[in-house]
Amino acid sequence: PYDAAYAALCQTHALNAYNYARTRLTQTAGTCFGGFYPANRDSRDAFVCCCTELFYLTGNTAYRTEAFGHEAAVNFNAGWAFDYANNGELGLYCLAQM
Repeated sequence: PYDAAYAALCQTHALNAYNYARTRLTQTAGTCFGGFYPANRDSRDAFVCCCTELFYLTGNTAYRTEAFGHEAAVNFNAGWAFDYANNGELGLYCLAQM
């Protein structure tokens, strides 16, 4: 059954994550213990996904506008596997669905 309180809590956490990420768009994170895949050099492709999901959640067109504002920064990784460092195609897919 639908739990309105839990849905509201999830939305609050999603907005907190968005506000945190928005101020750190060009920062990268290292891999843990020398992991196989390198850090994502530009997190704006993941941020595009965040904005599109918030647009669907809230209906607020400001998130849609912001997503398309980062379109040029989305990294198309033609031919590479989808992994933490190569998630540009997911950003492009999110934009195409709007």
